[in-house]
Amino acid sequence: MSAQPTDDAQAGLHAEIELRRAAFSLRAHLSAPPGLTALLGPSGAGKSLTLQAIAGLTSIERGAVHLNGRTLTDTQARVALAPRLRRVGYVPQSYALFPHLSVAANIAYGLPQRLDRSQREKRVADLLRLVRLPGYEMRAPRDLSGGEAQRVALARALAAQPEALLLDEPFSALDAPTRAAVRDDLREIVLATGLPTLLVTHDLGEALALATRLALLAAGRVIAQGMVAEVTAQPATALAARLLGWGAALPLARVERMAGGVCVTLARCGQALPLTSAECAEQALASDAAHMRLALRPERLRVARLLDATSECDGPTLRGVLRSVTEAGPLWSAQVALGAGAVADGAGATLALPFSAREWQTLGLAPGDAVALTLTPGAARLVAADAADPASAAEEARR
Repeated sequence: MSAQPTDDAQAGLHAEIELRRAAFSLRAHLSAPPGLTALLGPSGAGKSLTLQAIAGLTSIERGAVHLNGRTLTDTQARVALAPRLRRVGYVPQSYALFPHLSVAANIAYGLPQRLDRSQREKRVADLLRLVRLPGYEMRAPRDLSGGEAQRVALARALAAQPEALLLDEPFSALDAPTRAAVRDDLREIVLATGLPTLLVTHDLGEALALATRLALLAAGRVIAQGMVAEVTAQPATALAARLLGWGAALPLARVERMAGGVCVTLARCGQALPLTSAECAEQALASDAAHMRLALRPERLRVARLLDATSECDGPTLRGVLRSVTEAGPLWSAQVALGAGAVADGAGATLALPFSAREWQTLGLAPGDAVALTLTPGAARLVAADAADPASAAEEARR
């Protein structure tokens, strides 16, 4: 695990981390090249612990961390640089500003000691302009808004001229309007600095809005990583699909191989769908139907009223019954039970479909209506069931 990255992969951050805290184990292998990489996962997945290990704030039991070819940690070589020597800027969730120091003094805390007073003042002023807070030098942390405090914390992290940035849920304490504004500023700052930046979040929308690369962390394991478009379009497991907002991972009764792909039959409702090889994760195809799931992206299902059982549709289609609709301002959510006259049974036979208010009014549907859900490109993917998926055990018990 401690091998140095190859010459063509020197740039950026490369970490292989193994550690245990009480009953939790973290085994994360990830890379963050120059630009912004989002580390996405639910609470308790080990995201903050990963950042702390990279920053040198917690020790690891086995592994290595390299930054632009420099070794920060290597357990085999017994290397573990102190945090101050790593040249890694770390912004914790709390921002951790010193309450008794001014904004200028907070930022100057991270500056190299070799700078004289005029150089320090100029550097502080430059950093405040970068984070769009010019003239804030003499303000106290208590007089800052949440967004301003976040920017000051970022300026302090940049003051030491780091080679990488680690941001731990930097927007979690901000209200929605402030979060959007600060998020846009952060994107521009990362682009301006060109630093490898690893941003921890549990918000998929935030990750998609900011990042060029995405890593999924669940239960202490990185289960996928790569360019955002690649990761979001090609989940390999039901868990990855859920983290990426696919919204449903339906159990299957049968999977039949055919030329160019497979035909899957959904459990309970019995409907069949053809899938191309490109729509199937290799990990899923290596197992049987009981250990596969059909993942669907609700926003890529085209919904129409089904006039009668013989109605023709212009593509692979699922049929169901509209059970309910919930209005939430400009967004609506409709619950569709699959199968004619189907009843939601808790076994994955119900889909939640998002609509804008205008889209919903155009459809003119009401609870009880039969509907056709036509799959557009990218709407479906065959994935592997989660190891502890209770539906897998239930399906096997019925066989």
